[in-house]
Amino acid sequence: MFRNISCWVAGAATALVARDLYFVKTFSNQVEQAKQRLNTVYTEEIEETLIAKKNMAHGTHHDQLNETHELSFALKPGFEEELKKVGIKTPFFHTCLAYSVDNPDDKEEEMFYVEGRQSPAFQTQDAPSSSILSPEVQDLPSPPHLLRRGSLHHLRTSSDNERKYTTWEAGDTDDNKKIYRLLRTGVRFTHKEIDAVRASSNETICADIHPRSGLNTFFTSNCYSYSVYALTKFIKILLKKHNDPDSQRDNIFKLYKILLEVCSHSAICAHGIGNNTPVREAVFKIIQKVDPLIKQNQLEESMAKLLVARCGW
Repeated sequence: MFRNISCWVAGAATALVARDLYFVKTFSNQVEQAKQRLNTVYTEEIEETLIAKKNMAHGTHHDQLNETHELSFALKPGFEEELKKVGIKTPFFHTCLAYSVDNPDDKEEEMFYVEGRQSPAFQTQDAPSSSILSPEVQDLPSPPHLLRRGSLHHLRTSSDNERKYTTWEAGDTDDNKKIYRLLRTGVRFTHKEIDAVRASSNETICADIHPRSGLNTFFTSNCYSYSVYALTKFIKILLKKHNDPDSQRDNIFKLYKILLEVCSHSAICAHGIGNNTPVREAVFKIIQKVDPLIKQNQLEESMAKLLVARCGW
């Protein structure tokens, strides 16, 4: 009987892995096709900035909801140092979002509030609790400290200020070492919009009530899950503002290009996106919404070329 149970468990596990691999493969193919369609109308390069820990704000409470911040998608080598020790190379990054903030000490040097999916297991003892986000969002339930550092503690997560954590400590010892790579959008959002995206992403991706999408298993749910889902929410905000095609369409394409880029880093990185139902569906919905804009752009360019050919305009 025990042997039969073991065979059933092994078969069920194999079926789940096979299903996830199928989702990842299908997802990666559709993302690649979407990238090719976007490249026909939008060829701008993604602007990048390297920042060190000294450029990361501790954050303070805000009281002006109309203040705006430039959104960036942030990448930091994840597991890289530890995996190198055992001879494994990985393209996997720790991902998060960054928002530009004022630097009170040096107006010439940029400062960013960097926020990502983190676990209390990696929080420093002297980490400040302040945040640029509103008090209402700061008071969202955080995972309780029921488990000690290690074991299953890292599965319980929520979005938080990256500066408060020592994840991948090998790269965090020097405050001047540039360890975060920002993919800049040049698009600004208000505190209220940022708060709304964070609350929604926290609830959908990090909450323990969603066993497959919520717990940080690294395979089906990880930092990519939170960051990519949040990025789809920011694109959705721009789509709702699409009253001025000439200005908003360019902003949408900027964020959309970054979305497709981070979704196609590798088959490994697609885990947590392509095999995470809420994230995968959110990305597909954005592709469906942006494709008509690409077709509209293609039509306008074709009409412009036709006018030039026929009228010499």
